[in-house]
Amino acid sequence: MSGHLDIPPPAGWVLDIAPVLDIADGLVMAEALIATARSRALTLLVPDTVLLAAYDQRQEPSAIERLRGLTYDHDVWLLSSLTDIPTEQLDRLVEATGDVSAAHAAYLGHQRCWPVLTDRPDVLRRAHADLRLIPLSA
Repeated sequence: MSGHLDIPPPAGWVLDIAPVLDIADGLVMAEALIATARSRALTLLVPDTVLLAAYDQRQEPSAIERLRGLTYDHDVWLLSSLTDIPTEQLDRLVEATGDVSAAHAAYLGHQRCWPVLTDRPDVLRRAHADLRLIPLSA
């Protein structure tokens, strides 16, 4: 067999803090997001800084259990470590956004050319003006 196999790049969405908190809260909208990702074979990429911020903001046992699912359920979820970002780039992004988790989400969206689901599009755009965003209501 010869020739070139043209495989499309993986596709997905980067999740900022708002959709991760919606998942922790068990909202129907979050369940629809996950179902859509599964049906379209999309990866939901969660910066570890966003996940840690969600743990800080949600202490209820049911919320913690749902957040743990992001760590153990690998059919659509992928976690990304902050340590994967070069330090000088991270410093620039944190300075632009004023927030480590926003900088992390913006970096991943820009790096992968994936849209970022966020309720703070203006903050993320300060990191990368051309960032693809899916704005969510606050």
